[in-house]
Amino acid sequence: MPLSARQASLLGAWLPGYEVVADLGWGLVGTTVLRVRHDGSDLVVKAGDDADTHIARELRAHREWLALLVARGRAPELRRADADTKLLVTRYLPGTLVQDTPAEHEPSTYRAAGELLALLHDRPAVVDDGYGARLRDTVLTRLGRPHRIAPGILARLRAEVSGWPVPAARLVPTHGDWHPRNWLAHDGAVAMIDLGRAALRPPLTDLVRLASRQFRWDPALEAAHHDGYGGDPREPGPWRREWVAEAVGTATWALEVGDEPFEAHGHRMLAEAFPDQRGTVPLVVGPADSFDDLATLLGPKRDPDASVCWCLSHRVPAATNRSLTGRARGEYVRELTTRAVAPGVVAHDDGEPVGRAAVAPRATLPFARSRTIPHVDDLPVWSVWCFRVRSGYRGRGITHALLAGAVAYAAARGAPAVEGYPVDNRGARVDPTMAYVGTRALFEAGGFTLAAPTTGVSGGFGRVVMRRSTSG
Repeated sequence: MPLSARQASLLGAWLPGYEVVADLGWGLVGTTVLRVRHDGSDLVVKAGDDADTHIARELRAHREWLALLVARGRAPELRRADADTKLLVTRYLPGTLVQDTPAEHEPSTYRAAGELLALLHDRPAVVDDGYGARLRDTVLTRLGRPHRIAPGILARLRAEVSGWPVPAARLVPTHGDWHPRNWLAHDGAVAMIDLGRAALRPPLTDLVRLASRQFRWDPALEAAHHDGYGGDPREPGPWRREWVAEAVGTATWALEVGDEPFEAHGHRMLAEAFPDQRGTVPLVVGPADSFDDLATLLGPKRDPDASVCWCLSHRVPAATNRSLTGRARGEYVRELTTRAVAPGVVAHDDGEPVGRAAVAPRATLPFARSRTIPHVDDLPVWSVWCFRVRSGYRGRGITHALLAGAVAYAAARGAPAVEGYPVDNRGARVDPTMAYVGTRALFEAGGFTLAAPTTGVSGGFGRVVMRRSTSG
């Protein structure tokens, strides 16, 4: 979103001759985030549109709660602000975003983050008699908006939320979006950024997003965060209410802005909150960013030292594939889940991983050097090359959902087209052990068309190049 004329004029007056270095926005909300350079210093500019509520929240955080953190270099310093124009400028903090780096899997990162969160929360609590009622009403309002929550869970949600107790709550300054996407690592320390959701809330609310994702990867991460924070602020009753509220908010907001992977995450949270509603949550496909999911789908079933494929055969060069044996194969896949591009997509049924498709830029794969799979042209296409559906879930159309999800994932990351290399079996039965490449009929049903023949063979059938543009 470009700056409004009023915002651009004010920014020019504040920072005459400034240079835009990078666009740091993420495109789903009406907030512009720019890294700029002025008089030799790097700064961050944030500007909101007419519907924006984040700028006001961030300004309040800077003006009321962040002085100690700024003094320690653990939060950005506010340089300029105009609430009416919805424009602010902060110092640019050096460092690397923790998300999608090895630091996201290091307990030391979470210990430092816990210490940082404790500093933010360390203010005299405000007792709010109306917090519980507002939380209840907010969830019920969200349930009245468009969503894809299954009817069985929806009925349970309405009944439970309507009956929530509404006790007074102790509120402290909270970040509101506390997880590695908003942590910066630099010289062994962790700093916080992006306080557009900051507000007075119960302290436990800052743990919901971590608990729904990173904490489940490794118990050591949760333990380290609690160690740094000085304990675990969660209590069962309030914790469930905040979990449900976050799940509903995620599922409804993500649908509104078109963020399908985040919507899928909200449905997984709801499935955990209502496990007895198994079979009522819609099949959802999202990024394969959970190692536990991939271990369930691809890992060894009995012997952890077994050298199973882990879907690395066409992911890495042949020499690397041969060198990875036993547990090293799984550890390589674990590292893949920390990268900016996830190693494919995973389908969840009631929150349970039931299938996976591998998709990635062709230029990063052995297919880029294949002697049997031709290059159609120089377009920087992505390849989808391996499907896996768990036993007991086959015959339900999950592979079709995985293919559609792979295309959506690639398109969201700028792929102009997606290719597959299935067998052209013309309706004949394919050996299940060789069916992982898919069939021409599968790809045709997914909107792909024949792009080229190949000299490749799988299961006794010739393979073809199928392609689909992501622009139409």
